[in-house]
Amino acid sequence: MPNLQNQNCPLCGQKAKFNLNNFEQDKYFDCSYCTQYVLSTMAEEKLNASSVSVREDLSKMAKDSPEGQFLLIRLEAGEIEAIYTTRI
Repeated sequence: MPNLQNQNCPLCGQKAKFNLNNFEQDKYFDCSYCTQYVLSTMAEEKLNASSVSVREDLSKMAKDSPEGQFLLIRLEAGEIEAIYTTRI
């Protein structure tokens, strides 16, 4: 991943790396605990205000991603939505 930046993982709080995609609207995270997932910057703001259980559920979903897919976390109609996808 080019232009990697460091940040604590928004899902588990551990150290992670990310790079910006989609005109800086999405962050592609690589976390040693949660694995790889994509988080929209708008969803990240809402996620920061969410309960620990929401973040734990999303972390588990990221770890359980089907082979060849990753978790995409985005904001849909003002709510956090998580889907598995093969691309952004």
